[in-house]
Amino acid sequence: MGYLDKVLDHDIEYFKMLGADGVTLGVDVDGNMSMGLGRSVFSDFNTNYPLSRVESRMKQQALMQKFKDASLDLRGYGSGSYAFPYVGTIDHLIDDYSYDSFSGTAVPFIQIALHGLVQYTSSYANDRQEYRKQFLRDLEYGSAPSFIFIYENAENFKDAYKLHLYSPDFRNWETDAVQEYRKMNEALGDVQDQFIVGHRTLAADVKETTYAGGKRIIVNYGSATYTSGEIAVKPLDYLIVEGSEAP
Repeated sequence: MGYLDKVLDHDIEYFKMLGADGVTLGVDVDGNMSMGLGRSVFSDFNTNYPLSRVESRMKQQALMQKFKDASLDLRGYGSGSYAFPYVGTIDHLIDDYSYDSFSGTAVPFIQIALHGLVQYTSSYANDRQEYRKQFLRDLEYGSAPSFIFIYENAENFKDAYKLHLYSPDFRNWETDAVQEYRKMNEALGDVQDQFIVGHRTLAADVKETTYAGGKRIIVNYGSATYTSGEIAVKPLDYLIVEGSEAP
């Protein structure tokens, strides 16, 4: 990792010459989510540039600081917590639990800590495994909408090395993407700069997220309608409660 100092110095000068405002810390060539600047710390056994895990974290932070010193904004991808002070947006922020035996449900701890401070997205909407449930989870977690598209016919990329996109053809998604953006904007557009001040389970498969201004988003992952007083949320649906404090 030590060789990156000179590489980044050169690259930063080039980015500034191009008039770039920022840089995305992207996926590595193999598409490995655990690799890349700002994502994970590893011991480096390179005899020329040996690093411990602690030194690896410190080196990565110093490299990210180079971008800030050059007035270049950073956008992370699956970033680790040690990168949070350096990035303004994080794509593919982790939104699921580890599936260890002691945990039976996910708690959006990182999202609660970051909302209002750092923008973030989850997985691409057109790459979801359970489309509706993961849409609801984005609403629960306060994630911004995110899609990945290609203009060319996806069939032309079927043999592309390490490019395994499920359904990236823009023509198949344009209408759905616009509709989802409008729904997400209605629910979350006016609270993107607000802290999440409350998150709780109202019933089995029903979650509520509360923002600093009092707005609440209630999502129902279950198969039955949830009711409480004047509140009613249909199965696999959500409800926006404007400016009302939770009881």
